[in-house]
Amino acid sequence: MTLLLPVSMLYLSLLSALAIFLTISVVKMRLKTNIGLSHGNDESLTRKIRVQANLLENLLPFAILFVLAEMSGFYAIFLHVVGAVFLLARMAHAYGFSQTSGKSPGRYYGTVASWLMIIALIGVNLYQSISSFLN
Repeated sequence: MTLLLPVSMLYLSLLSALAIFLTISVVKMRLKTNIGLSHGNDESLTRKIRVQANLLENLLPFAILFVLAEMSGFYAIFLHVVGAVFLLARMAHAYGFSQTSGKSPGRYYGTVASWLMIIALIGVNLYQSISSFLN
């Protein structure tokens, strides 16, 4: 059996699992605090909501660009590196942000690495697109 987009399947599945894990964390905190809507001015719940939302805010452009790069036939090793770094970055960000609302190495480096991977994918997709017009 030949898989279509196997690299995307791997990393987007792992990132989706992280999203579910963070969602469960929010739900558990909502049950604990009995806050069903918004954050109720509870700092812990607010932080958990933002950790989850921040992943989803970054995951959408990453996922679209990642799939497009793989569909364009770009190097699988590059995609594995970008996928692994993005996954580790989002895990570091989630851990760092869940520990404190202030500055933390996990939050800082997770954010920077995430943005760099998205920027790298933007570059790859622009390169692939422009190259196709020039051929």
